[in-house]
Amino acid sequence: MNAFEPKVPPLAHDRPHEAKAEPLTTRLTTPVFLVAALLLLWITRQVWLITLLAITFATMLTWLSRSISDRTPLRRGWALGLVVFAIAGGFVCLGFWFGPAMAHQSDQLSAQLPQAVESLRDWLAQRGWGQHVLDQAQQWSQSTAGSATISRATVLFSSVLAGLAGVVIVIVVTLFFSASPSLYTGGFYAMLPEKEEAQGRLLLDRLGTALRWWLIGRLLSLTLVGVLTGIGLWAIGMPLPWALGLIAALLSFVPNLGPAAAAVPGLLLAMSQGPHMVLWAGLVYVSVQAFESYLITPLIQQYVVSVPPAMLLVVQLALAIVGGIWGLIVATPLMVVVIVTVQTLHIERRLHKQVPILGQNHGASDAT
Repeated sequence: MNAFEPKVPPLAHDRPHEAKAEPLTTRLTTPVFLVAALLLLWITRQVWLITLLAITFATMLTWLSRSISDRTPLRRGWALGLVVFAIAGGFVCLGFWFGPAMAHQSDQLSAQLPQAVESLRDWLAQRGWGQHVLDQAQQWSQSTAGSATISRATVLFSSVLAGLAGVVIVIVVTLFFSASPSLYTGGFYAMLPEKEEAQGRLLLDRLGTALRWWLIGRLLSLTLVGVLTGIGLWAIGMPLPWALGLIAALLSFVPNLGPAAAAVPGLLLAMSQGPHMVLWAGLVYVSVQAFESYLITPLIQQYVVSVPPAMLLVVQLALAIVGGIWGLIVATPLMVVVIVTVQTLHIERRLHKQVPILGQNHGASDAT
């Protein structure tokens, strides 16, 4: 080549491959958007917890309406309306039959609990260590008096209002999810690559089945706990046994911590009847809890969904700190979602190991 000839630059396909550097703005905005998304999730965590609870109830309504629709000429929408009408009618009938007695017992319970607290205070005052506890409580009450009392009342009112609003939101969102589940599952499938769509359908099918059977198990368990507690308290001559049984049933929806909280009003009320009634009431609560833990729950879990109890307790405490009462309620269904997702996407798909999938021993399917 002549030294005086101009140098021709190599063609593009002859040049060595050079990695194209990402623009600086892209490298900076990606972590910013990620942090913003995580911050938004944290701020709205109560919304997502309530949504998960609504999805759990929606799996049950969807299954019931689909079962009716498959076995009758009714379309899915009419079948769902029939299910909702039957559930609402059942609550109305229970209200007519047991409502007046339960309302009367609840009024008596609210009137007698302050007397029970006063009895507890008198009992503590008769003991040296108890008097010390009362003195410390009085000092703390005086230090937080004044504007702090108004602040606590405001917080209590706002908490009750938020709880009622949450219940309404759960009901409304549950009905929306149940009315057209394919609208929401279809959007999820549309975001997946075509080759991953079958895996996504399998995952949602398994999640729906597991959540539904967990809910069935909890409803059976809390019904038995409420009935047994009411019968036991009635047998020992405890005042307002059926109101206390209803409280025990409702709080038993939250495993581990719910039954312990349900015993508090019963034991307080028993103190107004004397030490012997406290002993008998405590025996009833402990017996029902033991019966539920060692017989009812294992028997139900043979047919529904079993969750490791130690892990569940840790998750309950963590979510109670993060999400309050809604976190405590949603802890178990959230664990069910995590376990089924790990079993399906990691253990089965990546590790190629066969494991019993949570809630899949019933032969039922929720495919949509």
